[in-house]
Amino acid sequence: QVEGHYTAWLRERLNGLSKPSGREHALVDEHGAAPQIWRTAIPEELYPTSYVGEEACRFLAEQDDTPFLLQVSFPDPHHPFTPPGKYFDMYNPANIELPNSFSHPTGARTDLPEFMLQGYQVGDKNPDAYWPFHADEATVRRMIALNYGTITMIDDVIGQILQALITANKADDTVICFMSDHGDYMGDHGTVLKHGVHTRGLIRVPFIWNDPAKKHNEVKADVSEVHGSAIDFAPTLLQRAGLKIPVGMQGRDVVAKDAQDLPVLIEDPGFGVYTDPDADTSVRSLVFENWRISVFEGSDLGELYELQSDPDELDNLWNDSNQQDKKYHLLQLLLQRQIALRDKSVLATNQA
Repeated sequence: QVEGHYTAWLRERLNGLSKPSGREHALVDEHGAAPQIWRTAIPEELYPTSYVGEEACRFLAEQDDTPFLLQVSFPDPHHPFTPPGKYFDMYNPANIELPNSFSHPTGARTDLPEFMLQGYQVGDKNPDAYWPFHADEATVRRMIALNYGTITMIDDVIGQILQALITANKADDTVICFMSDHGDYMGDHGTVLKHGVHTRGLIRVPFIWNDPAKKHNEVKADVSEVHGSAIDFAPTLLQRAGLKIPVGMQGRDVVAKDAQDLPVLIEDPGFGVYTDPDADTSVRSLVFENWRISVFEGSDLGELYELQSDPDELDNLWNDSNQQDKKYHLLQLLLQRQIALRDKSVLATNQA
């Protein structure tokens, strides 16, 4: 059994009773069974989201005037889709709109190498695992509705944390960054979960930077057109704290006034490495301006999308004779970005 801080916290509150998690402990759900969905027996106050919020508030209440860094990491939103209590029924699946690409399933595509489809095929056979799979309309609507419930619970708990920050008299001296690691297909191209094709729903994630110094200087809130990546978080934070970015650290300060708009490189080992570490299934994608290009290891196939006119990524322009100049320009940018993000550390990366 996996143990951790949450398990210990939960065991205290259950007075030694077993953890009522998982489908085997699920409450009756009038909507019936569905992959990755059940009505959890864990109440709201004992759910992991509540645990994370409680610990964050406790941490803030204990702080003195010493500078601090607090990482508040919620396991949700994530499959399985099991928001507790009122959040399970908060949104009606009948009111959920399906993505425009829902009726264009990934599994029906002929412009992808076979290894890109293997994960979906495995997921279709075992949809309760962790591979992406194709789901019907009713299931996708339920998943999206439940995901909304999960996100609303997180919103509520973040509100509690922000209130704790105010109570601790630290709201005017604390930078808050809100971000995520990845998205979910959530019905895009008829699929759910993650891994596989680098569609926007999977790779475009939120990034909110709330800096009280900007408020004091009456700097208005704005939306930046600068592309950012997860590797930019640490350099951005270090710069704001007045610390030097270590030699060899990838990424950059994306909230700097002079931050240039640079392409975002996505490096993905692909499905195959989960069963064979030496599998040749890597994918490299580049997102820049209104374009995404994806290159598949060992294949002449690829993806090229103009995202402004085709936000649902339905028209692959890889072989379009009118877009070959754009394709080769983006391939050049991809190579240049890989070079720019090389390991620049002056220290040895391995021992002889």
